[in-house]
Amino acid sequence: MQETYEQQPAVNGPVNLEQAEFILSLSSKKNGAFKSMIHLLRQIEAQIEARRKQNTQFYQVVQVVDERYRRKMYANQQLVQRIHSEITYIVHDMDQLTCRRTSLKEELDAHEQELTEIRDYAEQRRNKKSKRERQYHQLYHVPLVAAQYKKKYMRARDKNSDAEEKVSEIRAVVDSCQKAIGELSKSLGDCQRKKEQLTLNQQDVENQTKETQGLMANLQEGCRFWQGFDQHQSNTAQKAVTHFIESLQRNSSSSTTLRQCVNPNNDIVKLFKMALYEYGEAERYADQRWGRLHVEFDCAKCQVSQVGWPKPDKVRPNNLLCAACYQEHRTSMILEKKMTGVSQQLLNLPGGSMLSFSSQSTLNSTASSSDDTSTKSNKPGFKKMFNMLKGNKMKKNRSSSNDSTASETFLEPQRNSRMMMA
Repeated sequence: MQETYEQQPAVNGPVNLEQAEFILSLSSKKNGAFKSMIHLLRQIEAQIEARRKQNTQFYQVVQVVDERYRRKMYANQQLVQRIHSEITYIVHDMDQLTCRRTSLKEELDAHEQELTEIRDYAEQRRNKKSKRERQYHQLYHVPLVAAQYKKKYMRARDKNSDAEEKVSEIRAVVDSCQKAIGELSKSLGDCQRKKEQLTLNQQDVENQTKETQGLMANLQEGCRFWQGFDQHQSNTAQKAVTHFIESLQRNSSSSTTLRQCVNPNNDIVKLFKMALYEYGEAERYADQRWGRLHVEFDCAKCQVSQVGWPKPDKVRPNNLLCAACYQEHRTSMILEKKMTGVSQQLLNLPGGSMLSFSSQSTLNSTASSSDDTSTKSNKPGFKKMFNMLKGNKMKKNRSSSNDSTASETFLEPQRNSRMMMA
């Protein structure tokens, strides 16, 4: 009795060689060694099964996020192409602006050279005008010379005016060229800044695409690793634990045979230790590499985009849930999954037209009180009809020795009357 109520040890930590050594060390206990070892081995079996379920969830999550990231990569590729096209257009515009600015600079140089020359000419005309003006003022009172110097003064004044006007025109052309060159330079600067910004955006999108590709490759590699883990390490560990349990059960008659069963030189013990060692090493490596991954997903319950590691819906595996929503709806998902399984089993029963009808009526009665009342009221009539048909069949078998025509003539009115009564 003391052994029955003794608290059993529990598996602390992952399945590995240390757990195997600990289980083997329990064989030296005086009381309860066999039960303690079996208890821990059953816990290890549960841990192996839990790991398989976790791996199944990992595959489901990877499948869903893989489709999301493929759409994201396609959108990024389209965005990169659009950015590349915009950069090409900007470069083309910059080439045209550069050519236009070069042409304007050449025109400006020519106009500035012309402006220098016309300024020199205007300076000459201004000096000549001043000279003729002085001569005219000195000799305007001489009757014979005044008219001649007046004409010279007027001609010098007109030439000076034409020269000044020409200077103004060329000055305006030079100013317009300088203004146009300034605007072109500003446009070139804007284009250059826009090009640099687009180039940075393109690099960011390309980096995101590379990160997404790396994440997808890492996830696919994780799927391949866990699939190989399930096929090899997990199956091997499961079989080794099963064989070890069977060996313990065969040798549990006494403590002596039990200690001989866990001898380190025993092949079953060697296989058990090696299987748990490989299992633990593979699981530790995988947890370190793929146990802390974060992916982008949309929670199907709260409809919020999040970054983390989601859990698939138990009923609809393509729907991903965040940790809070999964914990909140976990019970309802389990019930829904069980009800779906039961309904599917009922629908798959053989020859179950009547049973399926009854099962469907039962399910409908649970959902609606009116349907429940209707189902209850219809059950007696249904049973009467079933019993009537069964009784008619038995009577028909008993009267098989009589004439067939007379039997049908006798049974048909009786059957019809009973159906009408029902």
